[in-house]
Amino acid sequence: MVWIDETIDENSMDHQNSLKNLQKTVQIIEAFQECHNCVEYLSKQERKVFVIISGKLSQTVVPDIHDNAQVFSIYIFCRKPEKYEEWAKEWSKISKILPNIVKFI
Repeated sequence: MVWIDETIDENSMDHQNSLKNLQKTVQIIEAFQECHNCVEYLSKQERKVFVIISGKLSQTVVPDIHDNAQVFSIYIFCRKPEKYEEWAKEWSKISKILPNIVKFI
């Protein structure tokens, strides 16, 4: 799984709890704060990858990664899912738009 969010604070309890919850579903989670590093990482993957993107970055990152054959599905986490619902219909790999990690698990 790849997680891209420019506000990731690896030392925060919120981040640690989110990782712990995600690791109930997947073992390996690569986190990125910068879009270009994430896009580059995905371009070198040989296995299928689930991608979590913050709502703020979704409209920038999704067009860059959507056609990557290794991207299996995309999940957008944001406080206001309705803000992205119409836009997300254009992208078949966007599986869900969720307000928190717990909904993913």
